[in-house]
Amino acid sequence: MIQSGREHRSDLVQVYFNRAKTYEFTGSNRDQAIADYDQAIKLKPNHAEAYFRRGAIYLLGAEYDQAIADYDRALQLSPEYPDALYGRGAAKTHKGDVPGGQADIVAAQKLQADVATVAAKRGIKPAA
Repeated sequence: MIQSGREHRSDLVQVYFNRAKTYEFTGSNRDQAIADYDQAIKLKPNHAEAYFRRGAIYLLGAEYDQAIADYDRALQLSPEYPDALYGRGAAKTHKGDVPGGQADIVAAQKLQADVATVAAKRGIKPAA
């Protein structure tokens, strides 16, 4: 579908996004997942979930500055996004900003009580 050139912009966004999620969830190609999220964001700059998911990949790869930047953008687009708040909090704790990270984590848990459980299933945890 991506190669044919006959897709609508919104269809392409979804194709890139879905393919990136497949790469992300299978762990088969981190770089391609990031590239596909990049394309989805390029086509739809207000795609909060694409920023969130790319941020998660960066967090799991210990690229904390990039993760925080993506979580920040997701939260600009969707201020009450508990997963992005929690992810940003986890990234901040890994960078050494424990108070800032804990503040984000508490705010995320107020929005969604089980956010830590959901994040842990994805491998996202604050620094110990």
